[in-house]
Amino acid sequence: MELVRALAAQVGEERYQRAREEAWRTAGEIFHLDRGGQPATQTDADDDAVELVPHELADWIWYDANLTVRERLDFALTLYRDMPSYANLMYVSMFFPKFETHVRTVFWDAYRALLGDADDRLANPVAYSLWVDYFEDAERAAEAWDEMTRSQPSERSLKRLVPASGPVPYELKAPLYQQLALDQQSHEILFRGLFASQFDIYGKIDVVDATQLLYRVDLAPETQGLHELRVSLAEAQSRKPTSRD
Repeated sequence: MELVRALAAQVGEERYQRAREEAWRTAGEIFHLDRGGQPATQTDADDDAVELVPHELADWIWYDANLTVRERLDFALTLYRDMPSYANLMYVSMFFPKFETHVRTVFWDAYRALLGDADDRLANPVAYSLWVDYFEDAERAAEAWDEMTRSQPSERSLKRLVPASGPVPYELKAPLYQQLALDQQSHEILFRGLFASQFDIYGKIDVVDATQLLYRVDLAPETQGLHELRVSLAEAQSRKPTSRD
């Protein structure tokens, strides 16, 4: 609570609380399977621009406050848990290259916990952040994937992680995909990963392996996107079986 009070003091208690309410109202909508899913835009009719509060607080944390990098991360994670806006995570991503090993450990522990949280409003912006800030970055993807899968992720975490895994190099995610194929109850999750791997702008896929896995997926024929994926993989394989990694 002490950190929250320090944050609220930067923008005013009343303005902080209104920004907080808006963040909680919109955070669950932030992550979608299709590339069109963008962070929900926060809007406010008042002149004090509540949607700018996360940015102002992030500016203070990362640029103005007299803190160590670890202390800045603690503030940022406290802010996110109290005001779950992707804007807060975006600034963390910007400073990620400056994190030493012990700071990265704190960061990845927090991301694993948040991704598995029962509240979509805390988990979904983290899934979006993983997707666009880490998995799409060739210099971060391997570390991010290894950290997010190093211990057996819960089913709840997998439902959020795998649909975001499209940009991850295929050879890194293939072992998890193959594991999911063994459990019929995980076939929906696997399908979402294969779909993202094929159709994400930066998707990485091995057409042959993905086709074999898709044959093992036991889903209703009317599952949205299933026919589209089968056709796309068949067309790609007929042209030239390749691995986009």
